[in-house]
Amino acid sequence: MIFTGKSALRLVALLIGAAAVSAPVSSYGYVLPAPYIMEQMVAAMGLPPEFQVNQTLHITPNRSGSGDDQESAEQHVYKQSMRYRMPGMFRSDISDHDIRHVYISVPGEALTVIDDSIVSQSENRLYSYGILFSYGRRAELTDRLKKQGIDMHVSSLGRLEKAICYVIGARYPDADVPQLWIDRETFMPVRLVASPADKDDQMPAKEIWFSQWRRFNGIRYPGEMVFLEKGTAVQKITVDSIEANPVFEPGTFDVQHLTSSLENKDKEDADKNISDEIQQEIDQFKRIFE
Repeated sequence: MIFTGKSALRLVALLIGAAAVSAPVSSYGYVLPAPYIMEQMVAAMGLPPEFQVNQTLHITPNRSGSGDDQESAEQHVYKQSMRYRMPGMFRSDISDHDIRHVYISVPGEALTVIDDSIVSQSENRLYSYGILFSYGRRAELTDRLKKQGIDMHVSSLGRLEKAICYVIGARYPDADVPQLWIDRETFMPVRLVASPADKDDQMPAKEIWFSQWRRFNGIRYPGEMVFLEKGTAVQKITVDSIEANPVFEPGTFDVQHLTSSLENKDKEDADKNISDEIQQEIDQFKRIFE
């Protein structure tokens, strides 16, 4: 059968409509290439070379044990500071409840310290959000994200709740690869899949959601971050204040110097008079941050 004139136009219209129905997300519009999206994101955030975020960390305890202990079901709350220096350096400090936790990440190195004891020298996926806020240039940021497993040659459109987002590193709705989601309207990051879904699992192993974006002391930053493991919230960060261009002490981001000084420290002195309660805190931090 040969279609001509208006019949041919109707056929073309029907085929286009069928394609749009079969791919509802991609029908929202043209998908920009990942490098351009990242360029817009970095420009939209406009972060200073150095800044400090004062925040509150809420940790939901593991409820796999006895459900009768009401106290164990309560959230643990810690005051936390995040210090950023471009390019690619950030540090977390928690000093609360008689425990001190330090995490430092610089390109190629990372260190986790609990009460002057080194517990890890590898990058922690729970802190991968720091990468997004420690670069002022798109090329440097994309190189670092590539090392986290995000494919910068892939972009698609996805839906996060009611928002349409650019998905960098995955073809929506794939959840089996690391990916970064960026709001299509604001170009702000809204979701980071740090550890993808296990085989035959629909939920990412570890992901971070960013929300309540606003300006703190002139700096654009998410007011809240939620950390999920296989769809279950395990941590939440709420931002209290941000300081722009503070003066950091020398050695703040010096991983090698801190590692060397701790390795030379007398282990017996470091472990003296640790109560059972403090030891439980240390063990809990190890489970969360190792």
